[in-house]
Amino acid sequence: MGVGLTSIFNNTLASTILSFVLFVLAFMIFKNNKNDFLEHLALAISLAGQALIIIILYRHFKTDTELLWFIIAMLQIALAFVMPNYIHRLFSAYFATMALFTSFVSFTSVLVPLFMMVAVYLWRYEFKYPKHIQKMQAFGYGVVLALIQVEASGGYEKLFYLLSHMKHSVIWMPWLESVLTTIVVFYMVFIIIKEYNPKLTKELLIVFISAFVVLSCSAYYIPGVMLGVLIILLGFNHSNRILLGLGIISLLYYVSAYYYQLNVTLLEKSMIFIALGVLLLLGRWLAFSKLLLKKEL
Repeated sequence: MGVGLTSIFNNTLASTILSFVLFVLAFMIFKNNKNDFLEHLALAISLAGQALIIIILYRHFKTDTELLWFIIAMLQIALAFVMPNYIHRLFSAYFATMALFTSFVSFTSVLVPLFMMVAVYLWRYEFKYPKHIQKMQAFGYGVVLALIQVEASGGYEKLFYLLSHMKHSVIWMPWLESVLTTIVVFYMVFIIIKEYNPKLTKELLIVFISAFVVLSCSAYYIPGVMLGVLIILLGFNHSNRILLGLGIISLLYYVSAYYYQLNVTLLEKSMIFIALGVLLLLGRWLAFSKLLLKKEL
């Protein structure tokens, strides 16, 4: 039996056929059975098929890893749409996002805000398509979890650079990422304001814009801050405690991770945090002062 399996693994055509057989078998189990044991078995079968086909792809594209990771991402996207299982879709969305980051590592500074917009779309329109609510939620959690890991890896541009073995340099521009992520978060705040329809004064709008400028500056030094804020806003807007928890935990982690980085002294980081805290508290005081909200109250 071992010799037979070895011959199959060494044969590209036989391995490809076997991987698709495993995918079909997993699909049939997912579709026709609601038993937890069988669903877990189907998930394991699907993972085995994915591992097998990734090995085949690596044999043919090991010299072009960017293309390899892109094909893996397309495979995961296809599985996310095809496999009728919540957990499978979540994992497929997660791995697809990570694979795309690895494939397009040169554009990491743009990919982060781009996938933040994808997360906003998935969670904003989760109830617009009643027949696909679970699918939208699975995709949303997968993208959010991948973004949290990307931002939490600290120096992730180097991590994906090593994974992709790229021959050219990485275009990593923290200022561009901070500006674009701020725009995404500002868009989310605009959505919330539009839904709750408060009477927004010009003075209050100035306070909001100033607060976002401060947050954008902090995002330049503290990667992940704007992502944490966005996840909290998504959780608040949809009354989703899981997203709220993920946002709070990730935000605390990003701030703590920055505080213990060794490239800047603790005194300098303490001064930065004090300045940011004072500015944000000042903005909050102005936003809730009677001078700006007297018309609303």
